[in-house]
Amino acid sequence: MLRALSAVLVLPCVFVLAAPLPAQDKQPDAIKIGMNESLFVDVSPFLVKLFAPSFNELCKECTGFTTQMVQSGNPFQTTKQVRDGTLHFGVYQGVEFAWAWQKHDDLVPLMVAINRHPNIKAHLVVQKDNPATGFGDLKGKDVAYPLKSKEHCRLFLERNCADCGADPKAFFSQVTRPGGTERALDDVCSGAVQAAIVETVALESYESIKPGCFARLKIVKASERFPVGVIAYRKGQLSEATLAKFRAGMINANKNERTREMMHMYQITAFEPVPSDYAQTCADIAKAYPPPESWKVSQSCQ
Repeated sequence: MLRALSAVLVLPCVFVLAAPLPAQDKQPDAIKIGMNESLFVDVSPFLVKLFAPSFNELCKECTGFTTQMVQSGNPFQTTKQVRDGTLHFGVYQGVEFAWAWQKHDDLVPLMVAINRHPNIKAHLVVQKDNPATGFGDLKGKDVAYPLKSKEHCRLFLERNCADCGADPKAFFSQVTRPGGTERALDDVCSGAVQAAIVETVALESYESIKPGCFARLKIVKASERFPVGVIAYRKGQLSEATLAKFRAGMINANKNERTREMMHMYQITAFEPVPSDYAQTCADIAKAYPPPESWKVSQSCQ
């Protein structure tokens, strides 16, 4: 009887010890991180292939975790993979995350990625003596839209042209694609084009390296404030301990010279905690710049 009683008491303990841990308590062998395709716009496939090992090395150096960076397609595809567990994290440009968050409130921003500024805008720049006061005064003129421009610059350009009744190619005489912002602003200074679309950080860099040329320019229109890029996950997908360790490691990345250099490749100066007003900024920008029709169709098919 005593042996039988002992078996009854011990057996539940055995089952408790043998029972598998809940999924969210398991640490994956490799943390899979999806990158939206918009992060690689105007970048050659060869260079894109070089990004993955360096990004994985950056994460390993900072957090101790083995990571696997993958190109995850458009924001809809990235979000679907984050939510079904194929990916542990998704890396979004801020406006893309705003669209995703509007639809799926189980997405959680883990940290933001900053390039010198917590606030980003797009700007329409012309020569200082140009009488233009906005897009409407530049119809039929030439505009420079630099290669590798971020999503908020594209949206700013397309939305303002649409407000004037046409897409950019029909509204402007020519949309040139210089290799960078410096070249685009040089072209405005020289009169080769009448205007340029540039982001805040690039404009400030131009002021720093070419103050004389910058003094000959003016901003005739600035966009709304856009949310900065973000690394996000689905609630419950990873343990709080894993999330905390990953976040802490990446936030400290800019304190190390080696990792700072790797971050520079991605035009990131710091990973930072999510700002307290990030949700409101996302809500405001999603209202001002609704997702494209292709995104809406994809979302409705879920």
